[in-house]
Parts: sequence; structure tokens; C-alpha cells
Amino acid sequence: MFMKHIISLLVVIFLGSNLIAQGGIGNATNSNSAPEQIEINTRNSINSISNVEIMNQMDSVQNSVVEDNELKEVQSVSGKSGVSKKSVNKSKKERTSKIDQTTSALVQLNQIQLASRNQSTQRSPTNLQQMQMDQLVKQLENQDSTAFEYHINKFISGNYNVELKQQLQIANQLNPNDTRVLKQLAAVAFIELDTLSLLKNLETQVDRGILNQEVLSYCADMLSSAPPQGTLITHSFDDTYATLYNQLKFNNNTDVTILNLDFFQSSFYRKKVSEMEYVVPDSKLVNTQFLVDFCNLNTSKSLALSLTIPADYLKAIQSDLYVQGLVFEFDPTNELIDRNSSLFEEKLTFNVLSKESSLSTNYIPMLLELKSLYRQQNDPNQEKKVDFLIDEIARKSPQKKLIQELKKN
Repeated sequence: MFMKHIISLLVVIFLGSNLIAQGGIGNATNSNSAPEQIEINTRNSINSISNVEIMNQMDSVQNSVVEDNELKEVQSVSGKSGVSKKSVNKSKKERTSKIDQTTSALVQLNQIQLASRNQSTQRSPTNLQQMQMDQLVKQLENQDSTAFEYHINKFISGNYNVELKQQLQIANQLNPNDTRVLKQLAAVAFIELDTLSLLKNLETQVDRGILNQEVLSYCADMLSSAPPQGTLITHSFDDTYATLYNQLKFNNNTDVTILNLDFFQSSFYRKKVSEMEYVVPDSKLVNTQFLVDFCNLNTSKSLALSLTIPADYLKAIQSDLYVQGLVFEFDPTNELIDRNSSLFEEKLTFNVLSKESSLSTNYIPMLLELKSLYRQQNDPNQEKKVDFLIDEIARKSPQKKLIQELKKN
């Protein structure tokens, strides 16, 4: 017997839990050339990964220093043998003004894109947000059309429009070490089904620690939780890329199709998914209704939803969702076969539980379900194993009291 009303339960458990890992913010406007800055998303969510969206601080725009030979440079450009200090001061003011304008545009872009990413009911930017981003990108182009920040933000503001891939390639030539570039290149490779380029990119992300062992271990268990020959719908960069890495690098669960909710903003991606015999909703917006419609239109695809998907997306279909390991399986027929015991006993590694990881709380729903199942089956040995894991998670969790209370019920 599966748990009912699991969404409200999970919101209570996981509100405020977090994952400290790079890349959770998707198309944020930040690079990895500055110290990391963690932004905690406090929206009601049943997930751990998307509750903390990690961003690197914006590339600092270097202030131009007037060197001793600046007077000579101005002379050379002007063709005059003598230029007054007044002209030099004017040049300094103009340069400072341009830097200030660029910095202001980048700060505004960062704020708008972050606000867009933090919407709890919509992945697509609002019309106003899109208009503002386009205007700011145009401002960057007018200031310096050859600059890295113009090209990377031109692509990011296009919401995975592969027709803008050239902008991303130029940004990669200008700064191949930028984390944003790496993540967006992975998105393009995934959307275009270029698995060789994608795997090479993901290996680089692992080598650089962008995808760390914690999220890789968690997503290995999430991939194992997906139904055989089914479809796993992911939400953010982290859960998508870590799951893909486990699949492509180690050939794990290659029968599972991974779809990213965020990438449905791309018309090219929608076309590719349609060619894989999925029915894609006509709505241009990727929002809560889009996911509801996608699930109802593809009931034959054995859909599993990552726990990283915010609760608002799941409320409308919560009566058709069932905990299966680290995913919600969508089954409007109410005929789903419980796989939790086989996942627990044969497939899941639980490696994350050995660390001080906030991701461990995502195992609680399955473990509570198993505790009830083993008690009904009068299997004290297995129930004892489940109790031990619940206690270990509770011991390291800020929600210790709540988890212990749920364990008793």
C-alpha cells in the first residue's frame, strides 16, 4: 500500500534542506572565476538539490588604471602632439562611465535571471523578464560586441535556443574555463543528442568538481529508481548532468530515457522529444500546467519524476504519484507494482547516507513506506535495517524530531 498525500508530507520534511554543490542554478549569470556564493531558495519544495542554487560570483569588471603613458596613447589615437590633462581626465571619465554601465547591466541581468530561475510555478521567464533581459543584452552589445559577457549572456537569455550556438562557441573561445560556458555547452550537446560531446563535457565537470561525488552518488540511486524502459524527468542542471554521467560513463540503466523539464524551453528540444514518440504539449510556457499535460499525454511511457521538481508542479497530479525509491512514479491507473523492497534490497547503494549530506532526507519517504511494508509482512529483520537508516538520517538532519515522529506513526 503506497503512501497517499505524500506531497504535503514531503514539503514539511524538506523545506529548507539543501545541497551544497555547484551548478544548481542552471543558466545563472555567474562564472567560476570568482569565489563561490551560495543562494538559498526558500520556496516550498520537496527536493534537496533545487533548494540551494549555487552560483559563482559575477566576473568582476576590471577598473581601467591610467598608466603613466596614457597621455601618449591618447596622443597617438588623436594624432596630436600635445593633449591636455583635461582631455586625459575626460578619457578617464568616459572609460569609468562605460565600466559602470557594463557592471550595472550585468548586475541587473543577474537579478532578473535569478528571479526567473526561482519561480516556483514556471521555468520560462515571464514576458517582462524576457524583455528586460533582451534589452540588457542589447546594451552589452552596444558597449562591446566582442566581449565575453555579451556572448555568454546572449546565449543564456535565449533559453537554450540552439540557433544562438555561435554566441556560445565564441564565449567558449574567449573563456573556456568559465563554468557557465561548460554547463550551457552540455545543455546544447544534450538537446542535440550529441552523446560523445556530452560525455566529454560531463567528465570535465567531474574532474573540476562541478559535479561532486555527493550528487553523483545520489543521482546513481535516483537513476536506479526509475522504472525499467521508463522515462525519468529531471529539473535542474545538477540532477540532469549527474544522472546522465552515471548512465553514459558506466552504462547504468541505459534503457531509461532522461528528459529535462527546463530544456523544453527550446523548440529544437521539443522537436527531438516528439521524434522519440512523446506527445509534447502545445504551450510555449514551461510551467506547472505543462508538466501536468505532459504526464497525462504520455501515460504509456512509465514516467518517473525526480524529487528535485518543486512541489507546486506536483500538486495537481499528487493523487497519481507514488514513491519508488528516489522518484515519484506517475500512475493514473492505480495499478503500479511496488518496487521499493527490491530497490532497497538489491539496487540502491545509499552511499550518500555515509556523509553529512542534506540529500539523505530524500530517502525518508521510501524508508517510511518500507517500514510499514515490512511490519505488515512481519519481517522484523528488514524493519530493523530500515529503522537503522532512518535513525542515521535523523541524527544528521535539522528535522530530527519530525523524522522520529513520522517513524512512530
